Amino acid sequence: MKPHVRLLAAAVSVVTLVAGAGAANAHAHESPAPLPRNDSRDQPLGTKAIATVPAHIASSAPRGYRLVSTQLLSRHGARGLSSAKYTELGLAMADHAAASGSLTPAGAAFRAETVRMAAANEKIGWGNLSALGRDQMRQMGGRLADRAGAALALSGKYRIESSGEARATASAREFAAGLASARPGLTLGDVVPDTGLLYFHKSNTTYNDYVKDDPSLAAAQKRIETQPRIVAAEKAVLTGLFGSGFVADLTAGKITLTTADGKSKVADLAGATDIVYGLYSISPALRAEGPFDYERFLPAWTRPLLGLRSDAQDFLEKGPSLAGRTQTYAMAAPLLADVFTSMETAPATGVRGVFRFTHAEEVIPFLALLQVRGSDRQLPVNDTFSYAKTGWYGYQQAPLGANIQWDVFTNSSGTTLVRMLLDEQPARFKKHCHVYSGTLYRLDELKRCYATELSLASG
Repeated sequence: MKPHVRLLAAAVSVVTLVAGAGAANAHAHESPAPLPRNDSRDQPLGTKAIATVPAHIASSAPRGYRLVSTQLLSRHGARGLSSAKYTELGLAMADHAAASGSLTPAGAAFRAETVRMAAANEKIGWGNLSALGRDQMRQMGGRLADRAGAALALSGKYRIESSGEARATASAREFAAGLASARPGLTLGDVVPDTGLLYFHKSNTTYNDYVKDDPSLAAAQKRIETQPRIVAAEKAVLTGLFGSGFVADLTAGKITLTTADGKSKVADLAGATDIVYGLYSISPALRAEGPFDYERFLPAWTRPLLGLRSDAQDFLEKGPSLAGRTQTYAMAAPLLADVFTSMETAPATGVRGVFRFTHAEEVIPFLALLQVRGSDRQLPVNDTFSYAKTGWYGYQQAPLGANIQWDVFTNSSGTTLVRMLLDEQPARFKKHCHVYSGTLYRLDELKRCYATELSLASG
């Protein structure tokens, strides 16, 4: 794999828009209060951070051009816990420590908070969008309408697609509601599931074999997990909650806690810390349902280290990964090919918009394939992951609600230009692509530049 330029986050949408799109927005619509900005304080949260809200809406079209298409690929919005294992095992650890007399006052508070967390997730449904996630998606739809202006033709054809998972489908519907609210009369149709293009990680045998069986990948993961500073952070978190006796027994292999369904367990330091970290990192996404304060259970110095551990796993298993490996991102090539096809055929098909909603497991490989911001470097096989070596941060790559949009413009001479937006801000494609002007690229140049990546779609 050539050097990678990491692409931020999580949305590819195709919208083919026909009317002149340089005009100022003729409509105004109310929007909820701005969502929080994404900054370095979110590093400990990894990919559970909340996507950046743009300070300004990008201009609709360069002078002399009209917007004819927009591609959107988005990660779903903020959500609750993916399953009950976090609360179930969190409570099991607290109860085990209490039974042995080692539960600390902080651990008792952790238990009470986790009871509340379980109730909140039961109410919205495990893995479903939170109130914040619904707001994110509606606001993004409204901003796209603002940017497109009159080019968002009411008479056009539009497609809305999802992975088929509930949170992705709900995100698509909330986005459509925001778009329709900003453009009354716009007909978008129902959400169409496309598991092949938008949930490909589940069925790709080559990828899953790599994650499960590659010895170099396993060794790279172990180098992170066994770093003394990581182990020290795990012990500090668990000791503060469950006592030194619990940590000693866990380290000695004397504790195994299992969920009721038998699918998940805690049997070592890393697994136990994963449960606490999972509750901590999801809390900002559930501010309306809570709020929840798990930050107090993790000493300040431990949070960046646990975020680093989480980012290393995502980088290795979903992102650029190890030098010479293609398994983590080659599976995104059919999605990239579909985006190019949608852009090229839009005038003939009359499809003015395709909005795709998916997951971090698809967005991260897609960004690695594109080789954009933060995804331009693989890790040498025998090296240890670090931010200095990779430039890869989960909170920048695929936060909750992250999106990638490609706007397509044409002029009277037939020149077709493309502009990419990462989290709705103009950004450059990989460094090997020749810029037309600013952050604009000719469509034929992008097809040339990504010819190698596109060829993986038939591999």
